[in-house]
Amino acid sequence: MNKLKIGAVILLIFCLGALAGSVGTQVYFKERISHFMKRDHRARAEFLLKRLTEKLDLTRAQQETIGNILRESHAKIRDIDRKFRPEIKKIINEDFQRIREQLDDVQKPKFDEFIKRFRKSHRKKGLPPPPPEE
Repeated sequence: MNKLKIGAVILLIFCLGALAGSVGTQVYFKERISHFMKRDHRARAEFLLKRLTEKLDLTRAQQETIGNILRESHAKIRDIDRKFRPEIKKIINEDFQRIREQLDDVQKPKFDEFIKRFRKSHRKKGLPPPPPEE
């Protein structure tokens, strides 16, 4: 009986350790991604260049050339984002409205609260702003 209890305690400690490690890793990566997304396009390009330099042992000339490529790429992405963001917001707003029309009177306030939390979580995570409230 004592061996069974000891085995159960060891198993419980192992499971708790695995759970703590998993949660800790998830929190760490979530925070790291959030921090990365809050930075502007140029800062992301510089971050990527730094990583490539470390991993590939880039020369100064390569760093300069690749840095220019990354900065140009991120500028293009930013321009595309600015160009299409209004259309994306319009589609999301239309979809939210279409979903809302399918709900009953009890579900509508819950959906409205869901949308508020959705918008708030986008701001917290440093993601591009969600569609504006109507």
